Amino acid sequence: MEIKYGQRSAKEFTAELDEIRRKFLETSTRYGNWKLYVKALMFVLMFLGLYAILAFNLFETVSRIWFIIPLALVIAGIGFNIMHD
Repeated sequence: MEIKYGQRSAKEFTAELDEIRRKFLETSTRYGNWKLYVKALMFVLMFLGLYAILAFNLFETVSRIWFIIPLALVIAGIGFNIMHD
């Protein structure tokens, strides 16, 4: 089975890429806005809080499982949300 791509010319494709670049430069910057920084700060604070609870043995061993699960989700959130922005 042969893979077939759309029947667009290189000229049309280049024109569309130029339009996308122009719109990106007009509406965005290379760095995030305040929302990105607030989101990153929240994830880091959640990570530090959950990690501190686990590191300083503030709860019994069985109860700490309920902190491990959110910690794992926060670590995944850091990977998906902060590192991809």
